[in-house]
Amino acid sequence: MRKFGISVWGGTGFTGKLIAEYLSHNNKGVTWALCGRNSNRLEEVASSLTGPSKPTIVIGDVENRSSLDALAANTEVMIAACGPYLQLGIPMFESCLEHKTHYVDINGETPFVKKLITDYDAEAKQKQLVMVPSCGFDSIPSDISSYFAAQQLLHKTGEPAAGIEGYFNMKGQLSGGTIATGIALEEGGFSIMKQVANPFLLSQSPKRPPYREEERDVKVPEYCERIGSWTAPFFMAPINTRIVRRSIEILSSKPDTPFTADTYYRERAVAGSEEEAVRLTQKIPLAKRKALVQEGKLPSQGSGPSEATRKASTFTAHTIATSSSGQSVQVVMSGGDPGYEETARMVSESALLILSGSHNNYFGIGTPAVAFGDQLTHALGNVKVA
Repeated sequence: MRKFGISVWGGTGFTGKLIAEYLSHNNKGVTWALCGRNSNRLEEVASSLTGPSKPTIVIGDVENRSSLDALAANTEVMIAACGPYLQLGIPMFESCLEHKTHYVDINGETPFVKKLITDYDAEAKQKQLVMVPSCGFDSIPSDISSYFAAQQLLHKTGEPAAGIEGYFNMKGQLSGGTIATGIALEEGGFSIMKQVANPFLLSQSPKRPPYREEERDVKVPEYCERIGSWTAPFFMAPINTRIVRRSIEILSSKPDTPFTADTYYRERAVAGSEEEAVRLTQKIPLAKRKALVQEGKLPSQGSGPSEATRKASTFTAHTIATSSSGQSVQVVMSGGDPGYEETARMVSESALLILSGSHNNYFGIGTPAVAFGDQLTHALGNVKVA
């Protein structure tokens, strides 16, 4: 029996603090730790928590591997909330792997996930570890909604999904950590950006170009007759679609699967008008984003939207699964502040599922749909047939 059921690594970061707040109210009696390198900041976070459950403070540093090893060895499930992950995430992941500690994170960096799969999946399987990256807003809504929609289609028609389309409508603001991660990826050079652009980066048997049109990332605004709205490229699609495609590939070989090996998935942002769709298509150049951060016009790392802004933030994801005969099912997932409040809830509930044994016994580097499936849909309770 380990000292901590759950440890939150990166507990003084913007999202780490929200995870701690969520667990202070919803930890189901689990002993837990709040972890980072600055004891004063950790104490400040712990004293600010409004829930009845208080964490133990544990000091660790990515440059002190023995401190990470000690934390991992005393933890059942690690919530890693310290990014950018390509820069800072590997030491803690390796400590978890070495000490047989289950793992979830909130990363949105597909090259990081690719490295975990390539370098560590076999050992994680051998050690029977549940290790699930991308358990926040990227990419639980896309992954769980796709799985649920395909399941409902199979139940309704007896046919698996030939294709799945996701449409995201969200209101909110980005944190400094999210912006810093995007900058770090773009500064990673050609090889990193080539990985980011690969639609099948995370697949076990990656497809080669030319890709089908429906497998490519959406690049232009367009009016969608199916939902009666203008749509645009969704800035999270290069993350979410890769996770969903990995889920489809793994699950398509299982009995009674709602997928085939050729099921496609893509997603778009919903826009209120053609003008908004055009605006959403335009990307701020890297140099300008960096300048805006330095000038204080975009949030710096560790900061993010205010509580009032978060309370006013929402998301809705409509996901449509269609069979080869043209029959379809639409599901909807909705919630509050997507990037932070909902991310804190999603990753915490994922960790609690692992701790309670409520998972699919898929060991290795999984995805939310593969590792948790129906259990996560029920735990979140906000995915419904439209």
